[in-house]
Amino acid sequence: MSKTIQTKRTLTAILTMAMLASFTACGDTAEPSADTTTTTAADTTVSAETVEVCELPDTDWEEQEFRVLGMLNSRSYFCNFEIDMDEETGDVVNDAIYHRNTAIEERYNVTITQILSESPKTDLVSSVFAGEDNYDLTFQAVSDLPSIMTSGCLYDLNQISYIDFDKSWWNADVNEALEIGGSLYFTTSDFSLRDKSRAYMLAYNANIVEDYNIGNLSQLALEGKWTIDKMNECGRIFASDVDQNGSMNMSDKYSVGCASYGDFACYVVAQGNRIISKDDSGELSIVMNSEHMINSIDKVLQLLDRSVSMYCNDFQGIVDGDMWTAHSTLFKQEQALFRAAMLPTLQTLSSAVNFDYRILPMPKYDEEQEQYYTMSDGWALMFGIPVSVSDPDFSGFMLEALSYESQSTTLPAYYETSCKTKYTYDENSPILIDMIMDGIVYDFGMIYSVGGLDEILNSTIPSKGENVFSSAYASAEPAALADLESLIEELSSVE
Repeated sequence: MSKTIQTKRTLTAILTMAMLASFTACGDTAEPSADTTTTTAADTTVSAETVEVCELPDTDWEEQEFRVLGMLNSRSYFCNFEIDMDEETGDVVNDAIYHRNTAIEERYNVTITQILSESPKTDLVSSVFAGEDNYDLTFQAVSDLPSIMTSGCLYDLNQISYIDFDKSWWNADVNEALEIGGSLYFTTSDFSLRDKSRAYMLAYNANIVEDYNIGNLSQLALEGKWTIDKMNECGRIFASDVDQNGSMNMSDKYSVGCASYGDFACYVVAQGNRIISKDDSGELSIVMNSEHMINSIDKVLQLLDRSVSMYCNDFQGIVDGDMWTAHSTLFKQEQALFRAAMLPTLQTLSSAVNFDYRILPMPKYDEEQEQYYTMSDGWALMFGIPVSVSDPDFSGFMLEALSYESQSTTLPAYYETSCKTKYTYDENSPILIDMIMDGIVYDFGMIYSVGGLDEILNSTIPSKGENVFSSAYASAEPAALADLESLIEELSSVE
């Protein structure tokens, strides 16, 4: 369970007020009033509680520059947007970032500098191996971080001064999942937003649900009864070969629209499956070869059967233009009941569709499953401190300050106001988003792609449309075991 988001829920009223009204200096205790503050069209009542205290010393850093390397991409939903803003624009997230940084810069006499790059991995590795002190902190895509870490480019965050991982603006679950042999080279906190924005959820067409008398899906989810069997049942009520040509195309109606074969893995993970697990002693082992995994794959194959559902991968030559937008086009044209979504998707849907949409968690295996689970994809961004930085303790100080301040400013601006209020239109969606974010898991096997085991779920099975798990795993296991052992040894030698 994600402690970061869970903690935020208990402080929602304080944080929403603080987001717009106050930017508390690190080292002080915030005691917001019980006034009601207008954040958007909705009113949020603020209760009088106390935000956890940050214990950084009141230091004058004499105009030292804090340089943060981030991601730039032609598609905005892959970019860092939480590091810095030049001015106020009236947008709640933009202004929260601007005011947070201004408060930190004035209090500690520092300058926060954002350096965005289309190739941050190349820039970081080149800088480190050249011995150049160019960046104090680096954001990197999760898919790139393992190779960056094993090449010795990042400090062990557990050895950096000023960082207090016991504080609520850090995520203990993420740290536990990513720590290897007592070392933690990259992670996330309330400062980072792009990792949270890449978590999978479901969007569905509420008009279709009503027209086809499918039932109250939001209520099912709230009661813990939203399962993959129920989703399959609902989708098949709507799906049909409209033109009756025996082949599903852009004229037909679909249960689920999938952006890529990678969606398949998310449905499997949502049913409580993992590739690699860590025991209480911290030892890693491959756990994916189980009866539950095989049964889960069967259920996902039924849900995503090509007679009722679609993958964009299969639409090359079937659509004009970019085949990777086919699932989105079908959903917008009310030809798909469900689609996988992320928090940025809500903003897109808000302006792009003329029907009511709703949010659901990824479905459980069955009602006995303890909670809903989801995962972030390889484009999620996490941060680490480059080993070439001349003053790693300054990096630790600034990271702690930014993480603390973000808890009451940028995180609620983005999560509570922008995503849960501005781009959802029913009373249940914000509650369900909380449930989704509480279930984010970080699977070592997914992040590190150990022995290519993740490709069995991300590509092999969905492309074939058959449950070939047993044979695929048997072929991959020897190399995967050797790869895991080698990786552990390699990480233990990183200094």
